[in-house]
Amino acid sequence: GGLGYLLCTYGVFAASAEGIFPPKNVIRAIAAICLGVVSYRLAEALKAKSFGPTGRFLCTAAAMIFIFAMFFSFFFVRGKSQALAPVFAMLFVTFCMSGHSAFSQFFPAAPCQKLGQFGLALFLSHTAVRSFLLKFMTRAPALQSLFTNGNSQWLGVALFVALACLLAWVTMLLGNRLKAFVASKRSAAAPA
Repeated sequence: GGLGYLLCTYGVFAASAEGIFPPKNVIRAIAAICLGVVSYRLAEALKAKSFGPTGRFLCTAAAMIFIFAMFFSFFFVRGKSQALAPVFAMLFVTFCMSGHSAFSQFFPAAPCQKLGQFGLALFLSHTAVRSFLLKFMTRAPALQSLFTNGNSQWLGVALFVALACLLAWVTMLLGNRLKAFVASKRSAAAPA
């Protein structure tokens, strides 16, 4: 629904929509989270099933079809059919995480969970880095070439990515410390 709303309202996912409510990036994020939840549930349902060699081959073939379809849609699908790319990605992840696809061994659960945590921290913190760099650029005109179209723009992108990843890492550390603190308080308060 969120993807459909974005396409019907703006005609594209990526275009900026500053000052609108609800914010476009929040709708996009909620839609992606919902796709992730659906993918997880479907993967768990598939994991509970027992498949023979033919079933495992079909799961691998489905994963391959969906990953190729996703990349194909990046380059050749335009307009209202853009919503297919995230759905194809969701289906690829579903078959990979089912444990029945040959791709499953390439995506072990523990590293994928860490990447998920890092992705959430990156989503929550990257806007702060963007705002800081835009404000910093106005105060240091010599750096404007890093953040405008030109030969030095890649340096600005690299700086943004590095700072956003650093802040995401700090956010993850603080989140883990906060979880540990809350868990220790709960265990101390629990009756023996």
